[in-house]
Amino acid sequence: MGRTLGKIAVLFNVLFSGLLACWAMALYTNNADWSDSPGSADKAAGLVGQKRAAIAEVQKGYPPAETSYRSARAVLLAQESIRKDDQAWFARELRQLLAAGPTHQVRMDPKTHLPVTDPRNADRPVMDPGKDRTGNDLQPLEVYDKESKTLLDQLAAAQAAQKKLIALDIELTDLIVGTPDKKGFQQRLIDERLKREGVKAEQEIVEPLWKVAEVNTQLLLRRQETLQERIKELQDYMQRKHNVKVAAR
Repeated sequence: MGRTLGKIAVLFNVLFSGLLACWAMALYTNNADWSDSPGSADKAAGLVGQKRAAIAEVQKGYPPAETSYRSARAVLLAQESIRKDDQAWFARELRQLLAAGPTHQVRMDPKTHLPVTDPRNADRPVMDPGKDRTGNDLQPLEVYDKESKTLLDQLAAAQAAQKKLIALDIELTDLIVGTPDKKGFQQRLIDERLKREGVKAEQEIVEPLWKVAEVNTQLLLRRQETLQERIKELQDYMQRKHNVKVAAR
């Protein structure tokens, strides 16, 4: 058992030594030149020398690029400074338009229809006092918003009042025209006119009879008077002749 393990260990050692020998041979035959030696006709330059040559070639274009970068950066910084001031200027003008006041408007060139610039103010637009189309001072937006809200509230109140008037108009119209379950004034007037016409027609029928009855009544009254006179005469006669007092009925 011990001899077998020894043989295996010796065999493994031999194989491992062969692998190391092959690796060393490969490195020797294919090694890279890491020196900075210059190249020749039959030999390439060292890798360090090649890298240095490439770096030198790149550095040749660095000064023009650096000069262009620095000049462009100076222009950019100047423009950024102007832009910062422009932002503050436009923010102030916008704030005045919205709430602060007084409002301004851009002065336009009547020939070119372009804004007139002010060289003393970094070529920003020349601002004039804000005017509306009627020539009155233009107020900030906050003022017009308040006026608009007031007008909208008034409009809402007017609409509510109009709705009440419409409801009242419908109610009055129903009273005049009527509804399926209730007569209106128009139908009532028609009914009353028909009643009056009926009463008038009945009056025309009754009136002759009433006149006849009136004549008969007059005749009866005259007869009654005559009878009263006769009764009075009889009473006087009985009192005078027979001394009998007859009571009147």
